[in-house]
Amino acid sequence: MASSGKDSKVHVYLAGDSSGGNIAHHVAVRAAEEPGVEVLGNILLHPLFGGQERTESERKLDGKYFVRIQDRDWYWRAYLPEGEDRDHPACNVFGPRSHSLEGLNFPKSLIVVAGLDLLKDWQLRYVEGLKKSGQEVTLLYL
Repeated sequence: MASSGKDSKVHVYLAGDSSGGNIAHHVAVRAAEEPGVEVLGNILLHPLFGGQERTESERKLDGKYFVRIQDRDWYWRAYLPEGEDRDHPACNVFGPRSHSLEGLNFPKSLIVVAGLDLLKDWQLRYVEGLKKSGQEVTLLYL
């Protein structure tokens, strides 16, 4: 391919909702660190992020619209390595133990946040974390 003058990279867009949004974030980070794949855009629909701290939306919306904090906590215990808490970088991507995205060729991102999602505060923090890292992000708040 190099001799043809064509770009030999694979170009993709990533999208995911809820836990799939979390996975899409981590795939985009990995792709930005590795040669060969360029993620052109990341579309996250009410992505599943969290942390040890309880946010206002978690306290106010717990159990109001189907999802309960107790369920989310169970998801994280099942997913994270044994003995880890919700500040693990897989959950709290801009938390105390996370890796900086500054200077990383991270893709443009569209983040969709549902106003009645108990995790909306974590999703809004994610948007702010991308901005503070110098990444291009658009928020669609429903």
